[in-house]
This record gives sequence, C-alpha cells and structure tokens, in this order.
Amino acid sequence: MLSFLSNTRVDLAAGQTDLRKSFDPLAEVVRGSLQVDPLSGHLFVFSKQRRHRVKILFWDKSGGWLCAQRLESGTLGWPSSADEVLKLLRMVSATQPRSGGGRSERDCAESQSHNIESEEE
Repeated sequence: MLSFLSNTRVDLAAGQTDLRKSFDPLAEVVRGSLQVDPLSGHLFVFSKQRRHRVKILFWDKSGGWLCAQRLESGTLGWPSSADEVLKLLRMVSATQPRSGGGRSERDCAESQSHNIESEEE
C-alpha cells in the first residue's frame, strides 16, 4: 500500500509526453522542463498524445516508482496548457471547502502545470 503526506503535490505535465521513457528520462523531464526535483516525494503525472495512457513518477525513502495505466476504452481529459489546468483547479476548488491563507489558484496552476515540448511517438 502506498501512502502520501498531506503536503504531497501532484504536478501535471500539460501536453503530451513520450511514455516510452523510463524512470531516469522522465526524471530528467521533471528537472529540465518542470524545474522541480524529482526526488522531492511529489507525484509527477504524464500522458501521451492519444490520452489513453498515464505514467506517474515519484520517489519514496526506498527508491523511485514509475506507475503506468492504460485505459481499455475512452480517453483521459488531459490539459494541454497551464490555462486548462487553472480551469480544472477552479472546478475542483469549487467542490471543496476553502481554508484560510495559502496560495492563489494561479500560483497553484503555475506550479502544477508545465508545458512540455511535443514529442513524436
């Protein structure tokens, strides 16, 4: 069973990512394009162009994890830009109680969504 701390962030890589990449190349995407430390314990989520697969990269005390899922039918509603992630955050925040203080929705969107250059599969 996996468990995460309450302050664990989920960073979406907006756009498409070549999911043929394994742990180390995706960690380089996190370092380079997302400008975040892949060993931070946060979750980094990637999807491919056809939006029927997703990979989640994260690090725990024992090492790196790379989880993958393929949808048997349908596609994921995946954001292609930071603006689309902002809209998604607004929809989610409208259904959850607000807490005092904290960062604005735009700050959250900018830290959780980053465009990755399109890669051909």
